Amino acid sequence: MKQFFKKIYRFNLQNFLINKKAYSYLKSSKNILDVGCGTGEFIKNNPQKIIGIDTNKDTLKTCKQKKFKVKTASVFKLPFKANSFTGIHCSHVIEHLQPEKAYQALKEISRVLKPKGIFVLRAPILCQVFMTI
Repeated sequence: MKQFFKKIYRFNLQNFLINKKAYSYLKSSKNILDVGCGTGEFIKNNPQKIIGIDTNKDTLKTCKQKKFKVKTASVFKLPFKANSFTGIHCSHVIEHLQPEKAYQALKEISRVLKPKGIFVLRAPILCQVFMTI
């Protein structure tokens, strides 16, 4: 059981550090959109500057309890005007999409990102290669 908790702690610490690193690229942005914000782990970096969107009403409820600015929205139809954000963060979303849908999502993200804005895209490595001889 002790090993289990060590793994969870290490995962949470790694996640925290990765979120901090991602935010370091965006901290000079005036306003930031967090696409697929989940429970708001990235929003914690700067709740005044970051607005989150997600389709999961339960995770958005958690964000609202934390007083984070969030909206129910899909990456395919962002409820913002063109060129609205100087920074956009998207973590652990694109790997769930088929190539055509990923392209649509990236086009929509591009629409709301200001020219010369910064886009941070994060995705896990999901593949492991096994070879048998």
